[in-house]
Amino acid sequence: MKLLHLKSLVRCFVIIAITLISCAKDDLSYTNLSEEELSELEREKYDAIQAFAQPEVCTDPSVWLKMDMNSVCGEGRLIYHESVDVAKLKVMVEDYNALIKVYAPLISAFISCEAFREPSGIVCEEGKPVFIYDEEVGDN
Repeated sequence: MKLLHLKSLVRCFVIIAITLISCAKDDLSYTNLSEEELSELEREKYDAIQAFAQPEVCTDPSVWLKMDMNSVCGEGRLIYHESVDVAKLKVMVEDYNALIKVYAPLISAFISCEAFREPSGIVCEEGKPVFIYDEEVGDN
């Protein structure tokens, strides 16, 4: 009986170890790439996410939603259509965020970022969904 428990314990330990190792590999998958490779990959992944998230022409802002997505400047938002497979989109965004985590520190000294502002809504402009922002107090 003790042998059976020991085997179960070892089996659980192996499963946990494999899971942790695979998670660690995911986090490090972009660390061995050059800045140029990261830049190209960032653009490709961003374009793929945009194409997937916005498959429709924007005519009705009420069918568009927002999701957190990192950028080289830090926190950001993504607009996506309600018909999109959200689970797949989240996987794409999580992968993109892992890439940004490695890429952003390499270029942060060379880019100018505005402070993040939470969008107040979405409108359609020229067939594309666009975030809108409340005017700050004191703006004229």
